[in-house]
Amino acid sequence: MFKADNQIVGLEIGTSKVCAIIGRMDKDGRLSIAGIGQSVSRGVRKGEIIDKDLAIVDVRNALTEAEEKWDCEIDSLYLGVTGQHIKSMNNKGAHTILSKDKIIRQSDLTAVLRNAQVVSLESGRTIIHSLRQNYFIDGRGGITHPVDLTGSRLEVGVHIIHGQTPRIELPKLIIEKLQLNIDGIVFNGLASSLAVLTEEQMQQGVLLIDFGAGTIEYVVFIDGVVYFSGVIAVGGDHITNDLALGLKISLGQAEQLKIKLCTDARCDNIFDPSNKALLAEIEGLENINIDNVIQIIAARIIETFKIIEKEISKECLLEYLGAGIVLCGGSARIPGIAKLASHVFKLPATLARISSIESIDS
Repeated sequence: MFKADNQIVGLEIGTSKVCAIIGRMDKDGRLSIAGIGQSVSRGVRKGEIIDKDLAIVDVRNALTEAEEKWDCEIDSLYLGVTGQHIKSMNNKGAHTILSKDKIIRQSDLTAVLRNAQVVSLESGRTIIHSLRQNYFIDGRGGITHPVDLTGSRLEVGVHIIHGQTPRIELPKLIIEKLQLNIDGIVFNGLASSLAVLTEEQMQQGVLLIDFGAGTIEYVVFIDGVVYFSGVIAVGGDHITNDLALGLKISLGQAEQLKIKLCTDARCDNIFDPSNKALLAEIEGLENINIDNVIQIIAARIIETFKIIEKEISKECLLEYLGAGIVLCGGSARIPGIAKLASHVFKLPATLARISSIESIDS
């Protein structure tokens, strides 16, 4: 096995699966996927590790599969993190321009960013990201490149994503146990955003919702920068639980039922009453009350979207989402989920498309 110089590896220790992806960057900066390895995740609940030993085995299996697909060796990776313990905040820093000519220089940018990153967090919390927002010069905002402009006072906002230190350290310990180096820690919601959103969407204002099995991450971009982000401990597994309880079937049967609804190509919207006959024809659903199934799934999804909508509304950001809602993640495969999102948020909603990857080789 070998390690390519242009190799980039990402790892997500998710609730339903562990996924390792090997990417390679060409000389023009274009990324292609060279290898993907997956393993069932048995040591994670709601995005957080509850059994370290099982998680180590599952991570090793996913990495080994990815290595074998591209005949390469992984010795370092970027580690994705999530969990309801992850929170965010915005902060602003200011800096007085002291030069006689009042021309803003790179040293002024360094100083104002340093001031903006000074925040007081609760004990036991770690900053994951400090993301620069736009600059202000003498109160005038929306400035992206202030160098060589003139002014007396320079300000900048930063979006800070932080989490509980022990919960961030645990997945790091797993990687170190496997004798691998960590190139960086990345909030899963931010990683998803950069993978699927276009520059135009980020500029127009967009809400990215990554609907996973155990958690949902969401990120708001306005004017090309992150203004809000968060995690809720609700996901596709909750839909499975609701189906099992509501229909009085096992969790395994409920999961299979959900998968069949998501993968049947004949129906593009399970919530459309006109598709009821099509759903009844799906193998294994003949003796299931379709109305109950749809009501159970819709209720959980709508409730979940309302939680996120409430958080976004508190920040008065909905009116700035010109590009609407973009959905990704395993549970975003539920046919018709975008229409439910549009109904709740009163905004256009679409399913994500990968925007930053040239090709997938394996």
